[in-house]
Amino acid sequence: MLLLIRQMIITVLLSAVLLYSAYQYGMYFDTYLYPLEMIFCGGALMAAVMISGSRRGISWTCAIMAEGRWYIWWPFIIAAVYAIHLAASPVSMLGTLQQTIRWTFYGIFFLFIYAAASSKGGRAAVALSVQLAGAFIAWSSLAFWMGWASFPQALFYSVDEQISSLGARLAGFFQYPNMLAAVMAMYSVWYLVLLSKAASRSKHAILPAMLLVPTIVVLILTESRGAWLVAGAGWLAGLLLVKGVERKRWLLLSALSLPQAALLCQLMVSFRSGEGISGSTAADVMLIVVLFAFAMSLTISLHFVNVTKRLLQRPLPLWLLLAGGLAGTGFLLPHSLSGRLESGQYETAGARWLFYKDAFRLFREAPWFGRGGETWRMLFERIQQQPYVGSKVHSSYLDFALDLGAAGLLALLMMFIIMLVKVWRHEAVYTLPALLLLAHAAVDFDNAFGFYWLLVFSYFSIYLSGGREEKALPNEPPQPGLEPERRRRGRIMALAVVLMLGLGSAAWSGWRLHAAWIEREKAVIGQGTLSVSGLVRALELNPYWTQTRLELTALLGAGNRITLLLEGLGYEPESAELLWQLGSSYAEKGKLDLALQYMEQALIRDRFNKERQTSTLASLTQLAHRLDMEGRVQESHRAAKEALAVYSKYEGLVQEVGAMQHPANGRRFELTAEASEYARSCQELLAQ
Repeated sequence: MLLLIRQMIITVLLSAVLLYSAYQYGMYFDTYLYPLEMIFCGGALMAAVMISGSRRGISWTCAIMAEGRWYIWWPFIIAAVYAIHLAASPVSMLGTLQQTIRWTFYGIFFLFIYAAASSKGGRAAVALSVQLAGAFIAWSSLAFWMGWASFPQALFYSVDEQISSLGARLAGFFQYPNMLAAVMAMYSVWYLVLLSKAASRSKHAILPAMLLVPTIVVLILTESRGAWLVAGAGWLAGLLLVKGVERKRWLLLSALSLPQAALLCQLMVSFRSGEGISGSTAADVMLIVVLFAFAMSLTISLHFVNVTKRLLQRPLPLWLLLAGGLAGTGFLLPHSLSGRLESGQYETAGARWLFYKDAFRLFREAPWFGRGGETWRMLFERIQQQPYVGSKVHSSYLDFALDLGAAGLLALLMMFIIMLVKVWRHEAVYTLPALLLLAHAAVDFDNAFGFYWLLVFSYFSIYLSGGREEKALPNEPPQPGLEPERRRRGRIMALAVVLMLGLGSAAWSGWRLHAAWIEREKAVIGQGTLSVSGLVRALELNPYWTQTRLELTALLGAGNRITLLLEGLGYEPESAELLWQLGSSYAEKGKLDLALQYMEQALIRDRFNKERQTSTLASLTQLAHRLDMEGRVQESHRAAKEALAVYSKYEGLVQEVGAMQHPANGRRFELTAEASEYARSCQELLAQ
């Protein structure tokens, strides 16, 4: 009875955390992570205080260290590296602090979930929770497609065939199709692994059997080519790794599930496009529901009836069945999806390659230790060779390399390698779902989603805690070995003190950032109007928040703006917006030299910004005319000449982009009519 209650508690709590993180946009935004972070770090801090002096708590920690389980502390190492950057003038104090808080939270989550999975019956409870999270994501995504439920940007619409052949891509709670696809690819292969290894009449096969086909349907409707490729590679690797009757089950399940998923996808696309299936909306919906039910019941029946024994006796019919299933899948899939795979349809991949080339250029500027959190977002506009839009580098590992350098990237890869090797020793095929997530992150920004890391650590906890080489955590303290008991106890107490300090700092910082966000929300007093006092309180709680600082300076005079902006540059020294606002404020005060100094720095850091180029011309032109009216003719002419110099560079940059073959001009960089008018005004002033 106690075992059942413990399993229920683990399932309910972990499911709640995973479902919350998925529902809150995958915890892409830090504001949705702070509440969970405060709960976990605060709870862990209290637990650490309680067990730090207890004999059992010390023995538990000794067991982890003695048996080579250091890898569960690895996220704290990454958090510590980010924390070190806080004292080393990072490009973004807020970005670095947020990453420190995130990785402290990931570390505590991993520690808790590993402990839960290591307890008696805990592994099954954790596995059930992760599968329930997958069910929630898959079925909610299908409901969004069918119009049964709504969520902001759950469907990504585009008339561009380069982006969507169907006109809409499933994005689900993540609001990003590629992230949803990566998660569904992981789940689809994991379900195949579980079903192929499940014994006949196993109750653990029911949920994977129910979810296999719906998960594949969602994966198809995301139209994510990278995830399709990763899922296909995972399927092939699984086919090679499983042996005997497990391989036969793999073939049978694939042959039956893929064409069913393709047919359901075709029907759902027809339903959404308005073409209809039978001419009646109600009949169409009923047909789709019935086919989903049939697909799930067919997969379940394979594990509960004797027909599987006869089908699995000879491999040749299974290979023929698979060939027929693959042919049927290709025939049943919506024809328009082929547009995503045809030759010449990879402009988006070409644009992504531009990101990678620029990221390598940026990496070479600080190759060993990086520049702290949000390095790409802060610096990509300075080094981009074409005017693309890309606040994310679209590669989690490049992002880490930019943030923490080669040292940080090596620490991350070592954590993955250690855990993958341990899972491989337990059962090689169980590494595949984790490998799919890790592989897809190489070509997209999966690392920006908190849910991604919770899923990765939850999955690893299932198989790390149940490996054959690892024993359950001890209830009794181990006997003293070669190392003196006092020295071992001292090391553990030192680790506990460091951990408690880190947890306390993370919880306190998370509370302040969350409180600042609440004050910022309260500062909106209606119709987008902002309250000065509310913004001041938000900035006091979070002085690193550039958005709040800029909103506040817009409500102040030039003198007060300059003080706040200079302070902001101490936290984000490479911010083009802060630099430009500072230059504009100096121009308003008539200080031409300082205005030029900061405006030029802003344009260097964001040269493909036509609005900023035009605003710079406007500010300098207005200053030139104001100085002329004040009788300061020499200074007025100088300001006009500087404005024309800015215009000349701007015009030359536009011509440079125009000469490029197929530039990735997502920023619509062009010469504005207003800029030409300001240049003409300056020429007239000089002619007088």
